Amino acid sequence: MFTKIFTTLATDFQQKFKQSLNAHCFLETATGENILVAKDGSLASVIKIDGIKKMVGPPELEKIVDSMGKHLGRHFKNQGHALQVWFARDPDLSEQLTADLCMPAKRAADRLSLDLDDVFEERRQHLSKFLKYEAMYFVVWTRWSVLTKRERSNAMKDLRPPQWIPSFADAQDPFRVSRALIERHRAFARSVVSDLKQENIRAHLMQNKPAIAAIRSSVYPEFSNSTWQPSLPGDPISVRQPEDHGEDASHFLWSRIEDQIFAKEAEIINPRMARIGGYYYSCLDMSVGPQHVEPFSKLLDRIIDLDEIPWRVSYLIEGGGLQYSGTKRFLTSLFQLTNKDNNLPIRTALEDLKDEELDGQTIGRLRISFSTWAPVGENAIRKVEERVSRLQQAVESWGQCLTTSLVGDPLEGVMSSALGLDVASTAPPGAAPLPDAMKMLPWDRDASPFEQGSVLFRTEDGRPWPFQPGSSKQSSYFDIIFAQPRRGKSVLLNTCSLSMILSSATMTTSGLAELPRISIVDIGVTSEGVISLIKGALPPHLKHQAVFHRLSNTPKYAINPFGTQLGMRKPLPLEKTFLSNFLTILCTDPNQKTAPAGVTGLLLNVIDVAYAQTSDKENSGVPKVYNFNPGAWPEIEDGIKRHNIAVQDAITPWWQLVDEFFKRGEIHLATMAQSFAVPVLDDLTKFLSDPTIVTTFGTAKTENGEPLIAACTRAISTAIREFPIFSRPTRFDLGDARIIAIDLDEVAPNGEEGPAVRQTSLMYMLARYVLGRDFFLTKHTTREFDPIYQPYHEERIRKLNETPKRLVYDEWHRVSKVPSANTQLLQDVREGAKKNVHIAVASQLISDFSNELVNLASGYWILGAATDTEADELAKKFGLSETGSWTLRNKLRGPGPKGAPFLMVLDMKEGKHEHLLYNTLGPAEMWAFSTTADDVAIRQKLYDKVGAREARRLLAKNFPEGSAKKAVEQLLHEASATSELAKGGILDQIAEQIIQNG
Repeated sequence: MFTKIFTTLATDFQQKFKQSLNAHCFLETATGENILVAKDGSLASVIKIDGIKKMVGPPELEKIVDSMGKHLGRHFKNQGHALQVWFARDPDLSEQLTADLCMPAKRAADRLSLDLDDVFEERRQHLSKFLKYEAMYFVVWTRWSVLTKRERSNAMKDLRPPQWIPSFADAQDPFRVSRALIERHRAFARSVVSDLKQENIRAHLMQNKPAIAAIRSSVYPEFSNSTWQPSLPGDPISVRQPEDHGEDASHFLWSRIEDQIFAKEAEIINPRMARIGGYYYSCLDMSVGPQHVEPFSKLLDRIIDLDEIPWRVSYLIEGGGLQYSGTKRFLTSLFQLTNKDNNLPIRTALEDLKDEELDGQTIGRLRISFSTWAPVGENAIRKVEERVSRLQQAVESWGQCLTTSLVGDPLEGVMSSALGLDVASTAPPGAAPLPDAMKMLPWDRDASPFEQGSVLFRTEDGRPWPFQPGSSKQSSYFDIIFAQPRRGKSVLLNTCSLSMILSSATMTTSGLAELPRISIVDIGVTSEGVISLIKGALPPHLKHQAVFHRLSNTPKYAINPFGTQLGMRKPLPLEKTFLSNFLTILCTDPNQKTAPAGVTGLLLNVIDVAYAQTSDKENSGVPKVYNFNPGAWPEIEDGIKRHNIAVQDAITPWWQLVDEFFKRGEIHLATMAQSFAVPVLDDLTKFLSDPTIVTTFGTAKTENGEPLIAACTRAISTAIREFPIFSRPTRFDLGDARIIAIDLDEVAPNGEEGPAVRQTSLMYMLARYVLGRDFFLTKHTTREFDPIYQPYHEERIRKLNETPKRLVYDEWHRVSKVPSANTQLLQDVREGAKKNVHIAVASQLISDFSNELVNLASGYWILGAATDTEADELAKKFGLSETGSWTLRNKLRGPGPKGAPFLMVLDMKEGKHEHLLYNTLGPAEMWAFSTTADDVAIRQKLYDKVGAREARRLLAKNFPEGSAKKAVEQLLHEASATSELAKGGILDQIAEQIIQNG
């Protein structure tokens, strides 16, 4: 009779009160920066978990479980503390998530007048198929039982409001806060955050307002992107209309938290389902724990395999697990008299737990609740039923546990898995060793150190991983890219270049948006894709700012490495070092690995003599003079006439013309005139016989006995004949281009030794000179300039220093064995770290990267290894974790339908990051970045005929895999054609067919 009355009363109570969501909120108010106060005075803080900084496999998980079990065990030996671990994934939010994450890059494109709307729309549609919304939080609770009886008695005095305070039944009660409990709770919360960070987990205590906003979003998924914030003590009070005119002062205070959180009401649909706002929910409680504990990754994999659904899980861990099991132990002993076989396992399990506790193991009280949902609409109830069935199937196969969806009140069951509302759950408690509970938690969620980024990578299981180049979260920007052929390196390099262009760093401190300075030294057409993409997206008057040049060894592309900054009669220190490295390569016997002893000292002295002898500022100088040659320099001749500059044929120094043009604001003409004023390579043969050089180096000889001066003279004379590209005054003019790629394929012969390596090295150095000579200037450099040039250079350098700069060397294995080329790279890397220059070096061989380079790198991007031996060497050289090493061997197999995998290791200010990521692009972007010769040819034909944007749309529609390679091969096979002429006709045919298909 008593049981029936109790049940009836309990049911009536639930039906009367529990359908109101307010009854499920235990929060009363907030205090301080990050402490929430419960209605009984208990305290809670929300910790946002971004994820872990390093890869987690079995070895790393075992360490985390052991360490966190010990850390948290200190707090859970007894009752008083509780921890809610909350995790959610929602594929239904993928499209909005992707759009939000792409928005910063789109805004940057709009600022730069780049028409890339089709690229961003494709990213939104394509990436949303692979990305999943994900969130994770810890909520740490401290309750009164953590205090001693005496402490509780004293603390209760804090909760008594002054007698003169009126009642406020419908407002937050600021007198629920105990100072004694606050200190215990603050220590607990900070300790948990500290413990998490020790395990490389990115975590931070949330401020109260965003914490409550996160709680609200857990109840209403439609508010996940809301900017809503609650009104809390300390905020301005919006006075409300009182409901009565008694002594209650609620309308003068802040609205109750539950009234602010719960914007929409709820109703019970059936015993297994409830509606909250615009969603139907169904819950699932773990009723019997797993027979064998499996990591969280196993559960997630099973849910993904079952066609992933929106779902969340809440783990509620409390201290003193065995203190709650006394009744069960008594009942087990009693029932053993009549049901020995069934109850013996229970009794044995409890005794085992007791033994573990006596051995120092912490036994916690664990409750686990799940939920899934679907938006209200046609067939929504059936959809939720199907989803909870799949969720139950996945959970019950997770270590062979048991679950139930019948929890009495379905609304209460659903709210058990909400974030931070209460320290309660409908799930039955189980006594679990803390390490077992730790093993079941989602420790392996990869964290990006960037909240947003201009490029969006992803993890293998769909977690977004934004990347922001140029972030202040890094101290330097030197990336090593290691890749075997056909592993996705070219597309990744183009992706990174585009991300630099679309970075938020494109906004200068003066508020202007300009393209960054990106310089790419390439062998082949890898970079042509991103150049074409940007050039096509720029408005007509800016298209010249993105250029791709294929160098040839002809006077048309002449680049004089002796050129100096405008107005400078001698090179800056870094420029002199570059010139020394360049000439050292040139004067090194192609069949020798190192330069002759003493050659660097000789060349440094000759450089000084060359500039002194051609300067008009030195007493001993004999500057080069202007010789009138009708038609030779029409722009200069026209400038002389327009500005009425007095010139004497064969007498007026070129330097005088430089100064005169500069004074008149003719920067381009001054630069042209200076190209004839500075030394050229041919001058060195004369200056090598200068008395000061002969006196110092006249007796020096090479290893084979040849005089050192004669050897250098011979090498330079040979180079003048062989390389017109760097033996004449500069003619190759990049204008004011900002995104530049230089293809060295025609001038850099393939070969691993001898003349081929030397020539390739010289061309790399020449490209580096023309592309990056301005990158390393700083405001301190202006001290070196003539006073009349200082204001010009100060303004130029100021703008340059505000501009992001990136220097890329592809195919570095072609020159890595040349000491002077490596010396130059090391200098650039060291200087770049101080001057905000991003440098990326890509190669196919691990031996191409010296230990010194590896130690300076801030990022390793690894796309695969050819052999296990190479994988071992890579793992050792780049300091990979045990799981990172396994990933290198087993996961990096090259591009596939879901993208190209790579292993990223970043050195951040907050510590090292290591992640397996995927570069997943849509078909239009794949077509834009393709480097396959046939694809490039087809793409260019369509660019020429219909424009870049329409061409990408047509290519993506007709070849959504991002390449026409298979179609070309098929048509060639059908035509039995092998000649290039036949292939050209087939490519034309494919291009025309694409246009016709529309």
